[in-house]
Amino acid sequence: MKAKKILSLLVCLVLVAALCLTAAGCAEDDPTPETEAQMTSQAQDQSRTESGTESGTESGTESGTESGESSGTKKATIACTGDILLHSPFLGDSNNDGTVDDPASCVYYDKTKKDFDYTPIFQYVKPYYEKADYTIANLEVTLCGDEKIGYSGYPLFNSPDAIVTALKDSGVDMLLTATNHIADTNAYDGFDRTQTAINKEGLEFTGTQKKAGDKKYSIIDANGIKIGIVNYVYTSYDDSGKLCINGMPIDDDLAGRINHFTYDHLDDLKKEL
Repeated sequence: MKAKKILSLLVCLVLVAALCLTAAGCAEDDPTPETEAQMTSQAQDQSRTESGTESGTESGTESGTESGESSGTKKATIACTGDILLHSPFLGDSNNDGTVDDPASCVYYDKTKKDFDYTPIFQYVKPYYEKADYTIANLEVTLCGDEKIGYSGYPLFNSPDAIVTALKDSGVDMLLTATNHIADTNAYDGFDRTQTAINKEGLEFTGTQKKAGDKKYSIIDANGIKIGIVNYVYTSYDDSGKLCINGMPIDDDLAGRINHFTYDHLDDLKKEL
């Protein structure tokens, strides 16, 4: 009788061990709630970690774990914003076609400096832009100046350079220029001047190139991490087969300096990327 009891006890122990092993195996394949055995194992690991911290071991130091220094990892925050699009009220009293006759009538015009000041627009988002390691904004206007044509809002956007000045002041590092309005003032060299105005303020841009053949991407450094940035705009074809941006035909030279794609040829975009 005593031998039977011992045998029965051994069988029970074997069954319990088998069930524990089965539960542990299932937990690896199926994300089910933690079993008691897993929780016990984690508690033991935690106990060993705390013990290592108290004893001053290098792998268990609290400061190294929190900062990630012990593992050599780096983190970076990228902020993106847009669209930066100045309609007529941000330029002054306007006509029906969006052009502006009197910039001084705009609330953002500084009559002392005789120039626009858009920094107040960004006063509440500036802390967020500055907090990021790198901030990117989508610039959906052209910067053609007011020498050849006046400033204008919809439908053909031509904004003062002061908008770039304000963006830089708010913490923006890069502007995206491949947008559906980039060709709005191309007839007046607005495409090229937009790039010049951005660089003059010390900001980077991507999405368009100064000449055909230039790289179509940018590599930025965010807190020591190299990150690739690409910017593309959608295009279409008119009835004559001419390539258009926002319904405006563009010549081959301009098409070769703008990152663009058509929805009918997405495979070409994938190959290019």
